[in-house]
Amino acid sequence: MGEMIYYFNGEWVPQDEVMIHPYDRGFTMGDVVFDVERTFDGKLFRLREHMERIHRSLQYYRIAPGISMDEMEALSEEAVRRNEHLRHLFGDFAVRQTVTRGRVPLATQGSPLDELTATVIIAVDPLIWSHAGQYDTGGAVVFP
Repeated sequence: MGEMIYYFNGEWVPQDEVMIHPYDRGFTMGDVVFDVERTFDGKLFRLREHMERIHRSLQYYRIAPGISMDEMEALSEEAVRRNEHLRHLFGDFAVRQTVTRGRVPLATQGSPLDELTATVIIAVDPLIWSHAGQYDTGGAVVFP
């Protein structure tokens, strides 16, 4: 089938090679910002709006991703292109940008958080949408 390709800290790597360090604050403290969008027929939906939202959140949390909003947008589009050959297996993709504050080295536990190097991941995965067929037919909903 082939393995999905992710953007991970400046490199394009197979999904299984993306490894978060045990001292990454996204892992240890939940110090992370993310956004998710989907594709329709392989085209990202409202990507610019998603990029504006994640960058507002990053500014609010004072996490410097090390790449601009335009670069993140271009990398997200590139991630979809790099995985396009697998789309026929799933129909469409979910694309997720994840930015953590980064790894805190043990020797510098007291260092200022704004001096850390962010971890940046752009992941493309099969869109698992269990009620996609209900776009045309509708679905039953129960509110308690």
